Amino acid sequence: MNETDKINDIIIKFDGNISKLMRICKKIDSESLEIQEIQRLIKVAKEVDPLLMLKTCKDNIWLHKDQILKEDAEFFLNNSFDQFIINNENKQFMHNLITLIKNKYVKMKDVEKEEIWKLMKDLLRGVAEYKKATNDYA
Repeated sequence: MNETDKINDIIIKFDGNISKLMRICKKIDSESLEIQEIQRLIKVAKEVDPLLMLKTCKDNIWLHKDQILKEDAEFFLNNSFDQFIINNENKQFMHNLITLIKNKYVKMKDVEKEEIWKLMKDLLRGVAEYKKATNDYA
């Protein structure tokens, strides 16, 4: 597999994991208009730039890799992600997604939390693979 194919595979898996995360959120709060809006934005983002989701999330996920690996609830509950929210049309997407999980986390069933942590680790794995494939060691 060449580098381009490898990066495309990483992007596809990453985007798939974001979609799975949104399905869990929708299952937790099926009436949420925010979730529907975020899902719509994700779909549009994938169509416009398949790399957009990964670029938008990678720095935040990488910075908090230790909390993700330890499944530390503080990652969702007490972090301020403002420095990672790009000040453009993606800002609302990231803010809504983080706020949604933060607001629902305490009320989630253990099985839902386990699913979310598994997906967060999968997202972290995708970020690590992307950073390795692109020689981004920052």
